[in-house]
Amino acid sequence: MLRLRVRSAVPAAVLLGGLTVVAPPLEAHPAAEPDPPSAPAPMLRAPTGPDFLFGAPHGSLSLRIGRLFARTEGGVFERTFANLSAEPDDFDGLTLGADLALRVVDRADLVVGVGFARATVDSEFNDWLDENGQPIRQTTRFRQIPVTLGARLYLTPRGREISRFAWVPARTTFYVGGGAGLIHHLYEQEGEFVDETSLDIFADHLSSSGWSSLVYVGAGAELRVTTSVALVADVRYTRGSARATGDFREWEDIGLGGLATSVGVALTF
Repeated sequence: MLRLRVRSAVPAAVLLGGLTVVAPPLEAHPAAEPDPPSAPAPMLRAPTGPDFLFGAPHGSLSLRIGRLFARTEGGVFERTFANLSAEPDDFDGLTLGADLALRVVDRADLVVGVGFARATVDSEFNDWLDENGQPIRQTTRFRQIPVTLGARLYLTPRGREISRFAWVPARTTFYVGGGAGLIHHLYEQEGEFVDETSLDIFADHLSSSGWSSLVYVGAGAELRVTTSVALVADVRYTRGSARATGDFREWEDIGLGGLATSVGVALTF
């Protein structure tokens, strides 16, 4: 008869056919601890908007505002400064501009532009008073509207292609440009004047207007805000001259243009 007896922590002997088999004692093992829960993997936030275009842009439309330091040369200005209390700096004023740029090659655009500048100057005769001892006053208004056709050359790359369908614009670009065109001027004075022959004081409205040619050179920079919007800083010098007409035709010519500095925004399309 086979009989098996096992005691706790004591080797147990098994009698089998006269052989004694000793089993090793049973040992207790601590229960395995569960693995701590893993932290969730960080998630990347999706971009709020694309930072590329589907191909290089075809052009841009820029709108600018700034100040024109007028080119006050010619016989009209010489006589004005000789007779009236106006100064050359008085004709500096606000200027507005718009440029439509069409891409020709990677770093060059064809640019069509239009501008507007106006100054209003209050003055009085330098050496004369009226019969009551009061100044003889008048107001001079000077308006210029240039229309230009030119070219713009970028000195730095405007962007790069990263695939067949993606074009990344550069953060900052610099350019130079130049061109030619036409400019319309209106120079008018309204108020009281002194007849140089009879010394009579009379009220009148005098004007000169017309179209003439101009040339310009300039430079600027663009700071990209989004893929389709950039801030623009522009400086350009415009030079033109016109024959005086109307009431000022005896004063020969009038200088047009000047140095304009402006800032604005460009919309890429």
